[in-house]
Amino acid sequence: MAVEVADGARLVGEIQWVVRDRRGRFVRWGIIRNKTNNNARAVLAQWMTGTTNASNGAAPGPSQMQLGTGTGTPAATDTGLFTAASGTLVAISNQSVYQTYYAQYQGFWPSTTPAGNYSEVALFDPNLVLWAHVLLQTSANQPYIPLQLGQTLSVIWKINVLGN
Repeated sequence: MAVEVADGARLVGEIQWVVRDRRGRFVRWGIIRNKTNNNARAVLAQWMTGTTNASNGAAPGPSQMQLGTGTGTPAATDTGLFTAASGTLVAISNQSVYQTYYAQYQGFWPSTTPAGNYSEVALFDPNLVLWAHVLLQTSANQPYIPLQLGQTLSVIWKINVLGN
């Protein structure tokens, strides 16, 4: 998803996910474009204009990720997951600026994560305000990531600000 503005700047994002077995061996992976929602766009605009939206004077950025089992089409108006999966809210394990214009967030679900067929993932701030949402369709035949007990899941979420 790209948000276009008059000078050609765009906000785009994607996630890279990897499932590993209990020995750390690769099981499956994928790359999927995300849907950045209206809250994230508004917060970025507030940062760029010096306007704040939090009582302490700073708009909180993403700090958590959560898996879900719902279906649908992510939209800019989303405020949460379609169906949040219990026991899958995790703190971001690392965040950094990558290659100058990427904000990168990493989430990790350990081997104790409940087994399930996870079909969506969301990026939240500390107050569980949604920043971005993606459907985890690995193929037309498998519209979810099957995660078995003992397997781990890593997600790297990149939000890129593109220029002219």
